[in-house]
Amino acid sequence: MLAECYHHLSTQKKELQIDVATLNLLESTMSGWTTEMMQSVDEYKEDMVGVLKKEGGRCQGLVNRMSYWDQWSWFVLNSSGEKFEREWNVVKSGSGDDVNAAEGKLGAIVRESSDSIATKARTQGQAVIEYLGKRPAITNQSLIGSVTAASRFEDIRNALSSKMMTCIKQDILSNYDPIREDQDMKSSLKQTIVASGCIHVGALTSGVCTGLEVLDLTMGCISTSILMSLGIAIVPYQNKQTVSKMESAWEERSQALVESMDVVHRKEMTRIQRRIMDGVAPYTRYVKTEKE
Repeated sequence: MLAECYHHLSTQKKELQIDVATLNLLESTMSGWTTEMMQSVDEYKEDMVGVLKKEGGRCQGLVNRMSYWDQWSWFVLNSSGEKFEREWNVVKSGSGDDVNAAEGKLGAIVRESSDSIATKARTQGQAVIEYLGKRPAITNQSLIGSVTAASRFEDIRNALSSKMMTCIKQDILSNYDPIREDQDMKSSLKQTIVASGCIHVGALTSGVCTGLEVLDLTMGCISTSILMSLGIAIVPYQNKQTVSKMESAWEERSQALVESMDVVHRKEMTRIQRRIMDGVAPYTRYVKTEKE
């Protein structure tokens, strides 16, 4: 009798050791799975950042196709700005990155990422249930929960998609005025070319005064050369500042979106992990109780 009791207790002890090792492995696996999921989420966030950076790079596209004469023609000779508007629309239509297109691309990324996360979460939950159901020390199948009963993932996709779209609306669309942004860019480019023209007028005046011997020949030539060089150099410099301003604005929006998305994803990953573990809560409680 004692021998049988000893054998029974030894068997239970070995099974408990296996269960404890299994539980530790499960927790380690879930931690690794969460890390892997966050890496996958980071890839989706990088895709979103790429969309926003492309949006912010439209001004650079305009400047790249605009010569000095074009800038003078668009903003001085054509005071109505029709030529500028036409060229700007060509740049926007060519890149396909107006605000509606950008919102559509971000929405597509949101849908893809939420679908992927929900699918992988359910697959992981099922894998955990199946793994524990096949463990060597299994003694009571009722200790294993159910993915469908204890850990429902059907709402993850919709909830995650809704929260991510809310981030996009708050961090991008709510503080973005495309008309104002276009006007600011147009005004900056116009001021640059007008300033360049004024400096060239000063250079011309200096040259005329030098020719009429109103100014000393040496000083007149130096001042004329300096003003001519400044009038030419100011255009690419100021254009670059205009481009940088627009890129910085979109960079700030991009950073704000990434930070908001990071908060949402971390909360959802914690929630998903908790749901998966809830599915095997009877088993984990049993192992911890028996261990104590």
